[in-house]
Amino acid sequence: MYTDADPDNPSPNSPFKKTRKNRPTELEIIGKVPPKRTGTRIRYWVDPEIFNDTAKFDYDQLIDRVRQTSFLVPGLKITVIDENIRETGDSHTDVFEETDVAQAQAGQAEQIDDAERDDSDDVAQLEVASVESAQQSEENPIDPLPVEPVSVPTETNISVPGHRRIEEFCHTGGVVDFVDFLSHGEPISSVWRINGQGTYHEETQAVDENGDLHAEKITRTCDVDIAMRWVNGYDTTLKSFVNVVATPGGGMHVDGFLQSITKQIRKTVEDNARKLKVNLKDPKMKIERDDILAGLVAVVTVRIAEPQFQGQTKDVLGTAPVKPLVTRITDKQFAEMITGSKRGYKEQSSRVLEK
Repeated sequence: MYTDADPDNPSPNSPFKKTRKNRPTELEIIGKVPPKRTGTRIRYWVDPEIFNDTAKFDYDQLIDRVRQTSFLVPGLKITVIDENIRETGDSHTDVFEETDVAQAQAGQAEQIDDAERDDSDDVAQLEVASVESAQQSEENPIDPLPVEPVSVPTETNISVPGHRRIEEFCHTGGVVDFVDFLSHGEPISSVWRINGQGTYHEETQAVDENGDLHAEKITRTCDVDIAMRWVNGYDTTLKSFVNVVATPGGGMHVDGFLQSITKQIRKTVEDNARKLKVNLKDPKMKIERDDILAGLVAVVTVRIAEPQFQGQTKDVLGTAPVKPLVTRITDKQFAEMITGSKRGYKEQSSRVLEK
């Protein structure tokens, strides 16, 4: 627990109060919050022993992570407020100088003075004109002409150029919107979505009533949500996640997905070899995985309890039972799409097979 000498001006250099044994530190009540105001606010300081004075946030990387989370959690709204940079992009000035404000106020004041002088001149001219008109009316009476009212400014708005940068992210389409965002080039197919749920058994270590450790089999639930499409070109964009955590190295969920679409596309090409003008006897005409991945844009996500990862970086999912589960769900739904038996997929599947 950090104890700030001056609570109104907290500092990362405040002393740290250690918790004594059997005497945990308790939170202090500092005020009340209205019933309708909910949420959690977190404030933290970076550890100066790890991060030096030159360390700073990578704004682009932060925005990519926020955007990614908004796709994976549909309906979640995230607002990023950068108070260090002007909207104009001037990163050298964190706040506006007092001289800038003073100059803006002075310039506005000069404009007001000029306006007031112009208005006073107009009023004087009107008074002279009205005197001359009165004299003429005594000599030659005529109908009076209407005089337009003079508008005088009653308030002023002093604006300071530039303000903090604000970006909001909220997507309701989930992984479908994510694939659409990642797609570059002319699409060959619309975004195809595969989702489902399955269970698998896993053996874990548990402690019984006597305190002895023993193996125990439990049933896990796995939710699968995949979106994919093909576009013109040869680049592959494949992103995978486990419980909203990115797995750049892939893992069992990606292996199950790729195994399924490879098998289904090969089978469909063989069944339509004459139509696609494919010579199955020629070994060079065999469909390889690289051919299938060309132009593919896909997002593979699974949600499981207590996932197992491989390596120190934990960017590869190692929970083995997830692979056959993803394969089984993808086999059933993707087969209906690529064969065109599912309504609305016939023309799209033909273009994908031709590619």
